[in-house]
Amino acid sequence: MDNENKRILVIQMSSMGDIVNTLPALYNIRKEYPTAYIAWLVRESFFEVLEKNPHIDEIIVFPDILTKKFQRLNPNRNYNILELRNILDFIRKIRNRKFDTTIDFHNITQSGIIAFLSGAKKRIGFQRKKEKEFSQWFNNIKVRTDERNIHIVDQYLGLLSPLGINSREAIFDLGISKEDNEYVENFFKGNYIKNDDLIIGIHPGTTWERKKWKFENFIELSNRLINSYDAKVILFWGDIEKDLIMEIKDINERIIIAPMTNFRQLAAFLKKCKIFISCDTGALHVASAVGTTTIGLFGPTDSKVTGPYRNGYVIKSPLKCSPCVLYWQKVSYEDIITKCPLDCMSYISIDDVLSTVKKIINRTN
Repeated sequence: MDNENKRILVIQMSSMGDIVNTLPALYNIRKEYPTAYIAWLVRESFFEVLEKNPHIDEIIVFPDILTKKFQRLNPNRNYNILELRNILDFIRKIRNRKFDTTIDFHNITQSGIIAFLSGAKKRIGFQRKKEKEFSQWFNNIKVRTDERNIHIVDQYLGLLSPLGINSREAIFDLGISKEDNEYVENFFKGNYIKNDDLIIGIHPGTTWERKKWKFENFIELSNRLINSYDAKVILFWGDIEKDLIMEIKDINERIIIAPMTNFRQLAAFLKKCKIFISCDTGALHVASAVGTTTIGLFGPTDSKVTGPYRNGYVIKSPLKCSPCVLYWQKVSYEDIITKCPLDCMSYISIDDVLSTVKKIINRTN
């Protein structure tokens, strides 16, 4: 098939950080194939991350309810007619697009099955040395990469080599609009925040319990940043942290609570921050993508692979087993919780973070 009529399906269904880190690959696909039809398969709950992206012709939504059913595909299970119909309708929708190429960035069994069922003749995916998922069984063009020493952004870019794309240009187009920037400016005016203030964003949450730094540490850190630097500290939050965040005003009214935001508004907020601090979570990658100086707190996961891609400082747990040996043995998250008695994140001190903030401020000045 000629390049002008190429039809490409990008498969990266979740989560926020992984999708953001795949955007440079998307940019380079579009740059190499400006007239190709490019679709992106994403889970329903992460649709808004891609909603305004100018390089995508179609966003194909994988419904969250269907995600659970797909994960439970089992020849010994009895499916009701509605479940089977939903699954078959989705497969038919993918096949009707007549993709000639799929690129499986997600690298799980589910994404491999979808690539295979799409009918695409060229199915690109990773070749891993040790894998608990089975995506490579379903992809017929496999790319080897050093998954322990190369940042995930560069691994994703490397997955484009079978398409003749060898660029390492990392452009993150998040689709921030004029309206998104105005939303942030209005919030700043209402909270007496000036652009030349030392604006420090903090996000205390993450989905993995073992990746979390204690919430009390983030509050104490915020207090000390305000007292030492007269910083404007803005706490960002998601549904998981909502109840905790709402209690903070009673602790220190100088801590500013960010409003509810959509993805692009969050990106616009983070772009305004001078420094952003969080654990290994999606917002960290958004902040890095918009060019904000970031401080990432890492314990079980490997900052060489999933740390800030640029403008980043990393504070690692001092434990010798960090990043977690179980993590690299492809042990499930549930097993890591069961088998590891250590809370590696608790070994990172507030003073460690403050020292890094001081270093950034001194270099800026």
